[in-house]
Amino acid sequence: MWCATRIRNRTVTIKTTRKGEVYPSIYANLIGNEASVEFLQDDDEKRQPETMTVGPYETLYYKKMPDFFPGQGMNVLYDVETDGEVYFSFVAMDAGAGLDTIGMYDRLPYKGNVRGTFDSSDVVWNIDAHDCSKPTSITIGDGTTDKFVTGTDFFSKEDSLNLGNYGVVYKIHLDHPRKMAVLSAAARRRVPRTVRGGWPNRPSTAVRRHDGLSRLHDSGADGRYRAFDGY
Repeated sequence: MWCATRIRNRTVTIKTTRKGEVYPSIYANLIGNEASVEFLQDDDEKRQPETMTVGPYETLYYKKMPDFFPGQGMNVLYDVETDGEVYFSFVAMDAGAGLDTIGMYDRLPYKGNVRGTFDSSDVVWNIDAHDCSKPTSITIGDGTTDKFVTGTDFFSKEDSLNLGNYGVVYKIHLDHPRKMAVLSAAARRRVPRTVRGGWPNRPSTAVRRHDGLSRLHDSGADGRYRAFDGY
């Protein structure tokens, strides 16, 4: 369960503007990218955002997950806006347990996984491509050219590093491109990845590939920008 807790004396509104969810499965590591497909395709301009309010010192269910069976995992992504401070917690609860039992559960031990509250979840790059006349590469998520997002571990109160930039959405805009093809390639292994490409006055499309090299889009030499959102 995802729970939301308000620790101050004013009611807070939580707004979910975008989401991506995959049902629990023993193949969560293989189909987890489907959550990012749904996330990038979810257009908050075409629907009303989901909203809820949390009263002073109140704890509510933000999301009630389906029942999990042994060996199953689940991948979810949410874009959340609040008008005040709220604590979000993911709690694995016994069947039939209520919110009044949350304090009875132990915190999971830290085993080196990525954990923390990070400074940002979006990376925006605007690239002037008018003089791009030869193959050019853009490196994503290597920790050197593209720095990892930093934050804080709520439980240990220590600095936290998002190794690999998990959950970060890259918004890459090519301004004034020549006629070109844009390719995506994994540096070391074949990985599922999701990219949405588009241009003005045409619908965007979510494209996903599981091979080592993917063509994302061809652009015409008309001077209009091309936009790619990727997870």
